Amino acid sequence: RGKASYTDYNKGQSFDGNDNSFEKGVLDRGFISLDLSTWFSADAPREMTLKLGRQYFEVGSGLVMADTMDGGLLEASQGDTDLTAFGAITRGREVADLDASRPGGEGASYRAFSGLQLSWQEPVSWGSPFLYVVIQRDRNRESPNDINQDYTYDSEYMGGGAEGNIFVD
Repeated sequence: RGKASYTDYNKGQSFDGNDNSFEKGVLDRGFISLDLSTWFSADAPREMTLKLGRQYFEVGSGLVMADTMDGGLLEASQGDTDLTAFGAITRGREVADLDASRPGGEGASYRAFSGLQLSWQEPVSWGSPFLYVVIQRDRNRESPNDINQDYTYDSEYMGGGAEGNIFVD
């Protein structure tokens, strides 16, 4: 799935003097999905899929991480237990860098993400609990190099939660 945009200002109303402009098209989502379940023996996980390409990644309920990125997503399930593992990178110039003070940033963001999530499908009456770990590594470069400040931001997130109803009828 792709996206493109066309901007048509009235004569003399644009910010940059270009009254009509076609923005380049971008790939919004595009991935291949492989069913790995058939490649393993009968005692392997009931379901196992691998998706590679530009896709939506979400951890937990989406509070820690939820974004469209380029990468791989492995999902496996056995009974009521699900395991999700992923590795992905941001879309570079299509994603704004939140740190506008970084020298040479030009508004692009280059970050690598990896993580695991273990979840259980409704083992309790109030919902489906999950545990996760997400690791983010900053791949942005500063130019020129600022010897007085390190703009690198690496982070690790570990947590848990549940999806479902708090109050049950």
